Amino acid sequence: MSEIGAFERLIRRTVHCLNEASIDYCIVGAIAASYYGSVRSTEDLDVIVDLSFKNTDQIKNLTNCLHSSNIELIKEDMLQGLLEKSHITAFDTQTYFYRVDFKGVYSSLDRVTMSNKVKITILDDLDIWLTTPELQITAKLLPGMRSEKDITDVKNILLNYKESLDLKVLKQLA
Repeated sequence: MSEIGAFERLIRRTVHCLNEASIDYCIVGAIAASYYGSVRSTEDLDVIVDLSFKNTDQIKNLTNCLHSSNIELIKEDMLQGLLEKSHITAFDTQTYFYRVDFKGVYSSLDRVTMSNKVKITILDDLDIWLTTPELQITAKLLPGMRSEKDITDVKNILLNYKESLDLKVLKQLA
């Protein structure tokens, strides 16, 4: 299978499965940074999911759909990750290069992100839920983040959205 378009197909398959399993989600990370003007390559799709380890039916539906879409995520790994409040990685078995990194709603910033997410269209016709530029900036400046890529993302988002950023929100989040 051609690698051209493989990551875009991974995004489509993942969003399809999240919708099929009726899971509330928000895409963050490099995809959000790229959408807001800091275009760069990435190997992973970062997704916050509003799930608890108690949502066993939704988790089963998600893992089954992902499996049938050539994305490997073991149900027990998802349950354990949510219980431990850690990241859960699913691998694209079509490429074994790309992955999806899921995490639950673990922090107050995660809750604010889920409450303020926006629906956008990417890849010409795919509706997704995405974090806001203000929340993307805030997440990139958290302790433990702040890598060179994170700082570059923040600078690019600030440059591209300087006229439309809600500075009041940024101050509240700081």
